[in-house]
Amino acid sequence: MEVLRGFEQYFNCGNVNAKDSKKAAFDYVCGSFKDNLDIIIPFFTKYPIYGTKALDFGDWCKVAELIKTNNHLTPEGLVQIEAIKTGMNRSRNVS
Repeated sequence: MEVLRGFEQYFNCGNVNAKDSKKAAFDYVCGSFKDNLDIIIPFFTKYPIYGTKALDFGDWCKVAELIKTNNHLTPEGLVQIEAIKTGMNRSRNVS
């Protein structure tokens, strides 16, 4: 949890939330699109994540670009976002 609190302080945005009241599991959540675009994405672009999470970060950046350009407001953009989402995290096909 202390690492997540460090994110909260370093980025000066987002919140640390308990995932489950019975477990010691927490999430760092930055719900502001502007903060994600201006703070979080540039940080992890400069200091890359490695492994499978790097692929998820790349997908996240693709979705952010679709939102930034308002393509998420089109039917095609929504289909693209859904396709990206479907292939992320545990659903990702890695060879």
